[in-house]
Amino acid sequence: MVVRMSRDGTRTSPTGRYNGPPITLGNMRENGVRTLDVWCLGRDRHHHRMLDVDAMPDDVAVPSIGPRLRCERCGHRGADARPNWSEYQAPGMGRR
Repeated sequence: MVVRMSRDGTRTSPTGRYNGPPITLGNMRENGVRTLDVWCLGRDRHHHRMLDVDAMPDDVAVPSIGPRLRCERCGHRGADARPNWSEYQAPGMGRR
């Protein structure tokens, strides 16, 4: 695999996607995000849940969480878990 450096110094793959280390819960929290947006990966299932991860340690990589989850509705093991970026607030963009 060819790895390129972008202009800002982050690593990218030939497709232009970020290819560095995965985001951790600690980094996610530093960005003001406290929950994960989780989707069941069961066949023909669209079960969704917001998962509070405050009790989990900061060094846990976000991509490692999804495969360990079990759906409460259908029992399928494995989910797509991503930071709930709707909680993110850019610096200097406080709510009024």
